[in-house]
Amino acid sequence: MRVLRAILFIVLGLIAFVLAALVPSHLRALDVAVVRARGADGPTLINEGAQLAKEEKPGPAALVMTAARAAEVPQHEDLARYLDQFNAAKPEIARYGAAAAYLDPLFAQGAAAGGGPHPSVLDLLLPETAREMTLRMLKQSTRGGVQELLANRELQRTTVLPPVHSASGQALDTAILLTALLVQTDLMPEPVAGEVVALASAANRGKSPGPVEAVYLDILTLARKLNWAQFTAFVGLADSVATLRELTHFGSQAPDRLAIVFTAAYLAGAGGPVAAYLRHYPEEAAGWLTLAMASGSDGVRLVLRQQKPLHDSGWRSRLAEQPLLGTLARWLTRLALSLPALALIFKYIQWFNAAFCLVRGIALLLPHERSVEGPTVAAYQQQTLALLLVVFAVLFWEPHLARGEAETRPPVGWNLPVLNAAVGEQVNEALKPIMTDINWIALLVFAVVQAALYALNLIKLREIRRQSAASELKLRLLDNEEHMFDAGLYVGLGGTVLGLILPTFNVVQPSLMVAYASTLFGIIFVSLLKICHVRPYRRGLILDSTLGSL
Repeated sequence: MRVLRAILFIVLGLIAFVLAALVPSHLRALDVAVVRARGADGPTLINEGAQLAKEEKPGPAALVMTAARAAEVPQHEDLARYLDQFNAAKPEIARYGAAAAYLDPLFAQGAAAGGGPHPSVLDLLLPETAREMTLRMLKQSTRGGVQELLANRELQRTTVLPPVHSASGQALDTAILLTALLVQTDLMPEPVAGEVVALASAANRGKSPGPVEAVYLDILTLARKLNWAQFTAFVGLADSVATLRELTHFGSQAPDRLAIVFTAAYLAGAGGPVAAYLRHYPEEAAGWLTLAMASGSDGVRLVLRQQKPLHDSGWRSRLAEQPLLGTLARWLTRLALSLPALALIFKYIQWFNAAFCLVRGIALLLPHERSVEGPTVAAYQQQTLALLLVVFAVLFWEPHLARGEAETRPPVGWNLPVLNAAVGEQVNEALKPIMTDINWIALLVFAVVQAALYALNLIKLREIRRQSAASELKLRLLDNEEHMFDAGLYVGLGGTVLGLILPTFNVVQPSLMVAYASTLFGIIFVSLLKICHVRPYRRGLILDSTLGSL
């Protein structure tokens, strides 16, 4: 009979485990299944690119098409053919990437001189004739910000780019004129324009021109890679100079990165969320954004709105492909999409059910101790152990739970003195926070383990207390459980040793304080157990046995 009950509990535990595994909801991650479910409800990247083409914006549409190709979105080749046909039919629009005939007086010669039928912005403005005409037009501007930018052409002590009036000053001249042109035509967002003008004004008044030169380098980078419509659309998505710098720097690291960054910012409606995502996850952000783009526009918006890393569970996908579990998996995915908190609670409840049923089933198969309390005390112990197993499952199976904060690195740094850089690096290293996420999680693990042992010992103490036996027998039972009462010290020392060994193998890098905290928790909980619970009870038993013998 016990074997049948054990098998029943184990089967129920496995069922609960499968239910928990099918829930695509996590504490600090966003499941790919949820992103795909959200993206399925909205337009694809092909739809977004086709809409831009219909609005006669083939330049931005080409960036979306490149991102769709990188994400392996079906039908991206159809969009590419459509854009080729559009550009062949309307070369005057293809030249700038959008309808911009007003630029012909400035850039007609630049467009004809180089760059082919789809010249970059740098191809348009770099010729001397184009720069002279642009400068003549901008000098007539009544905007103070434009004149502050043009005054940068007189800077002599630049830190990165050669001065405008030097033999190699074409690059800085082009960047200044292009930035001033964006401000004059209101194609640069007002917050960004205000910051750039302030930096230019500071440089004109004797301060270091390095900050404004960094902006000019970003402008040149984009101008070299993009046509006019792409360039202005990209700049228009920035909400600050820092955002523009981060997007530009990240986008220039690989051939398709710029298209991915632009498409993500275009779908989000602003570059700020994309810059924040890139800053938080500098190594994986490109892959995650590309994965989200394969699901659709709404999937990308969901990722950028929640700012969480993506997690793709292969074994969950294999479970969801089973005929009997597919419908249930889709229903749980919809639940995680609509009510993520409820889905997470359901997942943890199923984890607890699975742990308790498995512990209960295994306990029925093992030899058990006699107890006058019947199954009650054993059930308490099993529930405590199941809860401990759930905590360990959360700590070790939840994706990205132990992920530390990404180091914030400046996207670009220009002409920093070597000595200052070294000193600054040492200061930053000294000021780096000691308590990273992995350390907090390690502390939580040690505390939970010690609290669980403390609870198990209290249950065992309660079991002995409530037995109808003589005081001498209870004292012998207490002596028998002495090693169990000291288990917190053993586990605490083991945690300290583990915390000192793991850094040697480069597994994790917890601080020494956290390693020693394991032993400290053991001392605290064992002392609390023995001083506040075991010692008073033992004293009462000694008195009872002594008085009974008199």
